[in-house]
Amino acid sequence: MDATDTETSQEQGINLDDLDELVKSPATDAFAFNEHEEHILELWDQEEEIRLELNLLKAQTGRRHDVNISSLSDEEVQAEIKKAERELLEARSRYTLRNQIIQNVIITDPVLKAVHSGEGVTELEKRLLPLIVERDTLSMVHSVLSNKLQTANSRLATLEKENIQAIAENKELAREMLELANELKAEKLEEIEDARLRKQLEKLEEEVKKARIEWRTMKSLVAGIVAGSGVDWADDPKLLSLVLDEEDELG
Repeated sequence: MDATDTETSQEQGINLDDLDELVKSPATDAFAFNEHEEHILELWDQEEEIRLELNLLKAQTGRRHDVNISSLSDEEVQAEIKKAERELLEARSRYTLRNQIIQNVIITDPVLKAVHSGEGVTELEKRLLPLIVERDTLSMVHSVLSNKLQTANSRLATLEKENIQAIAENKELAREMLELANELKAEKLEEIEDARLRKQLEKLEEEVKKARIEWRTMKSLVAGIVAGSGVDWADDPKLLSLVLDEEDELG
C-alpha cells in the first residue's frame, strides 16, 4: 500500500492493512434469535405482505370504472394501462417510504438504549450493542472502499483513453511508414540496375507486406478496444476515425 493510500485510510479512521480484522463480525456470526423471536419476526413479515397487498388493492379499486374499455381505441387502451401501472408504482412507493419511516422509528429507540446503556435497558437491548459496533465498522469500511473504488475506476478510464490515443498515434506512424514504402515501390524493381539496391528494396517490400498485415491487425484491435472501452468515442473525431476507417485504406 502506498503513502497516499495510508494517508487516505488514516484520515477516514481506517488502516487498510488491518482490513481483514475490521471486516470480521464474530458477534453477528454468533448471534441467533430464539424460537419466540423468530415467530414474532415471521408474523411481522406476514403482516407487511398483507399491508402491501391491501395498498395495491386500494390503488386498483380507487381508479375510475366509468370507462368502457371496449369503446376505446388501441392507443387509448395502452394509455389507460400505462396510467394504471404508474398509479400502482406510486402506491407501492408511498407504502415503501411509509414502511421505512415506521421501521426507522421502531429501530431507533432500542439502538439508542443499547448504545448509551442507561437505566431501564433490557437484556435484549444489551444484545444489540456488539452488533451495532460491527455494523458501524463495516459501514465505515464500505464507505472507504467505495471511495477508493470510485477513484480507481476514474483513473482506469483516464488510462484507457490515454492508451487508446497512444495506439492511435502508433497507427498513424504505421500508416506514414507504409505510404513512404509505397512511394518507393512505384519504381519497378526490374528497372533498378544496381543489384545491391534492388536487393534492399526487395527486402523492404517483404517488410512492407508484413507491416501491412500487422497494421490491419492493429486497426482491428484498436477498433475493438475503443468500441468496448466505454469511452464516448462517437463524439471524439480521432477515436471515431479509428472505429470507422476503411479496412483497405492502405491498399
